[in-house]
Amino acid sequence: MTSPTLEVVDLDPIANWVRAYVDAKQRLDEAQAAVDYARGKIEDALGDREVGLVEGRPAVTWRTVTSRRLDTTRVKVFLGADYDKWTNVTTSRRFEVKL
Repeated sequence: MTSPTLEVVDLDPIANWVRAYVDAKQRLDEAQAAVDYARGKIEDALGDREVGLVEGRPAVTWRTVTSRRLDTTRVKVFLGADYDKWTNVTTSRRFEVKL
């Protein structure tokens, strides 16, 4: 299978936006790390309880939610060659910036 020819565009005229994206993404990653750390501390304090109070008022809820999802691996084993007849193929574009 051959890969398609990639179309290329010169982004030098908007290089400042590429750098701004990279900088903002790094700040976002740092902020996400802070959010994850704070959430871990809150979860540890809650333990198995579902509601946490701040100044006597409910401020945090952490409820148990049950969902049901299709186990596609087991379905594929069960259907075998017919699996492809029951699936949809989608195409998307992955955005990635490397500087």
